[in-house]
Amino acid sequence: MNSKILYAVVVVGIAWFEASGQLVPVPRIDDVHRVARVVNGQPASPNSYPWQASLLLTVNGNGVLFCGGILVAIDYVLTAAHCVDGITAKRVKVGLGDHIFNEEEGTEQIISVSRITISSSYDADTFDSDYALVKLKTGATLNNYVQIANLGNVYKADGDCVVTGWGTSDPNLSSMTPVLQEATVDVMSNADCADIWQHVSPITDNMMCAGSTTSGSCTGDSGGPLMCLENGNWVVHGIVSWGASACGIDGVPDVYTRISAVYKNIMSITSKASNNNGNGKGHKGKRSLIIRNIFGGA
Repeated sequence: MNSKILYAVVVVGIAWFEASGQLVPVPRIDDVHRVARVVNGQPASPNSYPWQASLLLTVNGNGVLFCGGILVAIDYVLTAAHCVDGITAKRVKVGLGDHIFNEEEGTEQIISVSRITISSSYDADTFDSDYALVKLKTGATLNNYVQIANLGNVYKADGDCVVTGWGTSDPNLSSMTPVLQEATVDVMSNADCADIWQHVSPITDNMMCAGSTTSGSCTGDSGGPLMCLENGNWVVHGIVSWGASACGIDGVPDVYTRISAVYKNIMSITSKASNNNGNGKGHKGKRSLIIRNIFGGA
């Protein structure tokens, strides 16, 4: 199809979604259902992304998954600011080493949180600088199931990358799929992304965009990683931040916090950790099980 015709089709489609209320910028978190979803993805290989973390909120004595995260140092998890804005550290725990979220196989590490540091530049209206660091009370034990991510400090403007999260592959369903999902998404330049979102919400230099097809992130994936394979190693370039209220709209990208733009700020906080060097090498080790009762309570 001619590129001008394709662009016209996308613009007309966006206008329809704007009129219908589906092209509304919303964070990738569901305050009611706390359901994590990757749209039009597939189950990830067990433990292939060992830096993937889950944020668990204490609700009536139980741990409820409400956001994703990224292990960036032995005692720090990176996530989206809107995930933890207004939430106290004592109500949050971090899950590591998980693959199937409703079973227990002994590879999980559930760690309490001592402090939450939200970016001082975070804008809750535009989701600019949408990142926060969660300090673990005790350091993670690194093994085949839990590893530190390799963060990208150079802006990536194109290429195929992968976003991960727990949940259903169908944006019309709210039921949770316990197996970690992955979806391949294409990175879009900020200029092209801004052309699409210009009448809805600004695309700043602290953001990056990915997903021009129906695959991508959705409600509850917030805080999880957008990672790209570079020279055989996974490099995390983005943090799931926001997108259209109707997930998986063809031609409308999701928006991520650009790690390269905030890399120095992240490292200034985590550099005191005893180990913050990720190698980006995922493992396919034996199958990991998760938790029937996350906190061991009733």
